Amino acid sequence: MLAAIALAAVVQMDCLDKTCVAVQENGRVLVWGEYEPITQLKRDTPREVDGLDGVSKAQAGSRFFLALKRDGTVWSWGYNAYGVLGDHTGPGQMLRDTTTPVRVSGLSEVVDIEAGTGETAFAIKADGTLWAWGKADDGSLGVGVRDPAWRNMAHPQPFPMQVTGLPRVRQVSAGLYHALALLEDGRVVGWGSNQ
Repeated sequence: MLAAIALAAVVQMDCLDKTCVAVQENGRVLVWGEYEPITQLKRDTPREVDGLDGVSKAQAGSRFFLALKRDGTVWSWGYNAYGVLGDHTGPGQMLRDTTTPVRVSGLSEVVDIEAGTGETAFAIKADGTLWAWGKADDGSLGVGVRDPAWRNMAHPQPFPMQVTGLPRVRQVSAGLYHALALLEDGRVVGWGSNQ
């Protein structure tokens, strides 16, 4: 039996694992489901996210959330594994989990977002460039690996980096250890683990 959740004026929603997020017509965001770091969430009770409005799209990631505001900025909250919240701006700063949305560092003029299942996050800017942050595992971010010793090991990329070598990107979809991009010319390119 399917249970109906009474959500008024929802314009977009996304679910992953046991967690869901929805954007209402007024630009406010609702979340519900099981989510360990955010103890306020209950399995069947949607709640509004405090301090977040003007949102056009939201994504449920692997124990984190992304929100794209109408002003082109990206916001995140939840478990900050591998820097997936994207708010780490310099060496020596701690990766902190947060229930309060924080702005993803250095991004503006964003037109689309994608939260991956493997602690990865992506943003497409208005100029068609693709940006990635989070768990840089097996090339899943497409930003290269600076040190070959890290090649097959998970390591954090706690701020957005541009995925270079791509013409204009229209859409991105992220899996557990890989990602695919739909280019404006209709081609699809992929990177990451080829298992």
